[in-house]
Amino acid sequence: HPTFFAERFGWLLLAAAAVRGLGQAVSYPRWLRWVGRESLALYLAHLALLYLVPTARWVGPRLSPVATGVAAFGLAVVSAGLVLAWRWVEARRREASAAGGMGRAFSP
Repeated sequence: HPTFFAERFGWLLLAAAAVRGLGQAVSYPRWLRWVGRESLALYLAHLALLYLVPTARWVGPRLSPVATGVAAFGLAVVSAGLVLAWRWVEARRREASAAGGMGRAFSP
């Protein structure tokens, strides 16, 4: 029904405006701003860990709620570590490229 859609869209716009206003009024910690900037890379890293590591398929259904929380936190930390490592490799590659070559560490 069109009015249902219009109402939902209006609430969405109101929420978006509130989030934008709050974002400009509040100073967020550095780590939270980093998570916001790297959210796609973090998402892809966590998907790779969940679906490419074979133990994730049979461990998940056996965890208690507390163990699940600990595993989720560990997954977030490992995902962040993977993103940080990737960004470090990219920075070294750019530095080597700017210096005139890929260097020994990045050559095939």
